[in-house]
Amino acid sequence: MGTRNCSFLVLIAIATFLIPTSVDPSSPPQFGGKLRHAVFQRVTTLDNSNYLNYAELQIASQLYEGLVRRTRYGEIVAGIAQSWEHSSDYRTWSFTIAADARFHDGEAVRATDVKEAWERFIKENWMIADDWLNPLFSIDGAMNSRRGDSNAVSGINVLDHRHMRVALKEPDTEFLIKLTAPTAWITKPDISNGRELPPVGTGRYRLASFQPEDIRIKANAAYTWGAPYLDEITFRYYGEVRQALFDFESGILDSLHLPITETPRRLDDDSDEILIQTDAAVGVYLRRMSGQSKPPVWFDVLKYAFDVDALLRLQYGAPFTQATVTLSPRYYNPIKARRRLEGSPDVRLFFAPLPDNSGNEIAARLQRNLLSQIGLKISVVDTHSAPLRNVLRDKVANLALLSVSLLHGADTAINQLNRSDDLILLYLLPSNFLCQSHLRNLNIGWGGVVAFDQTWLAER
Repeated sequence: MGTRNCSFLVLIAIATFLIPTSVDPSSPPQFGGKLRHAVFQRVTTLDNSNYLNYAELQIASQLYEGLVRRTRYGEIVAGIAQSWEHSSDYRTWSFTIAADARFHDGEAVRATDVKEAWERFIKENWMIADDWLNPLFSIDGAMNSRRGDSNAVSGINVLDHRHMRVALKEPDTEFLIKLTAPTAWITKPDISNGRELPPVGTGRYRLASFQPEDIRIKANAAYTWGAPYLDEITFRYYGEVRQALFDFESGILDSLHLPITETPRRLDDDSDEILIQTDAAVGVYLRRMSGQSKPPVWFDVLKYAFDVDALLRLQYGAPFTQATVTLSPRYYNPIKARRRLEGSPDVRLFFAPLPDNSGNEIAARLQRNLLSQIGLKISVVDTHSAPLRNVLRDKVANLALLSVSLLHGADTAINQLNRSDDLILLYLLPSNFLCQSHLRNLNIGWGGVVAFDQTWLAER
């Protein structure tokens, strides 16, 4: 496994942990019902090649899937493919597309759709081309396509409408597990009336409406492996945690990610609600947007330039020791950061903050109180003003905040992230969820993402 250029997409693919709520046997599952869930980050894209934050992944994971998928218990089962096999050396993999696999627009999924989706991601994905970071780059000929030496990827071979064969650069016993990663999900572009819309997927839910502050998804009744219990889920954006908690207590919301400052009170409160505590966390990283082989001077400087305690007090009203757990060394040393910049040419950064209620405040704090003190100039890019894909494609920003869903137990993957030259870990926030008592079987699935596929409401 490589130790550089790791990203959250593979971590999400390989980490599996879930804790279900208790199920009331007197109230059996039944189809129907609408669930309202709060998110605290604006959703600017649902394209699985351009995710920037946790809320986008949380929603997209309900809409899209790959050839295979994970169950609640971490088992690899059929997704778009109904069966598969591999050569004795694990270098060649063959897949059979499910006969009734269909996109949400009703069109049948063909082997050519899988090939086109993978080749599109290989060419357009913003991620560094690393085999472990993205399973598609382990396919023979992927790097030639990435460099523009060929249009097609030689290792992806369509045999007929329902059968395909994949040849890898080298044997890989974990290739099937990696195919559950978002980068291997099968989607196709949706361009209507000249507008570029979220891609079309095949998952248990289909997109009903897309607004940055209110996203609705509906059950896909034609899903190959059975429709989910819930008819509809609404993801509602909240700029303030207090408002979300008020709506939860008023019955307007059914579930929400619980802020760290609220966990102690909820644990001691004998209220009619369910608190799901997990081993998952959301890591907030600084991500270098360019693909240079060696980090520039400013990236090395940033390791010492951030006072994380100050940022956490600004965002959550709590210092580092109260708000987070740490799995990496602390680097804060402004004197060392200033010395590392001495003799360097004028450095100017473009910074894209997390698109949530605190992103612009943090960016202003970085610009005004932290980076300017060491002589590093920074310009803030507003990711609300244009689709995120344009920011990434045009390389407007060369530094961004990235929220990563991860698990404390996935030591290898977390260590990979922390050793990456493209990511600087600022802090980790424990990830718990608060649910109404009538919500049953809300699960924390792979990568800490809330899994709604088997969730149901005891009251309709």
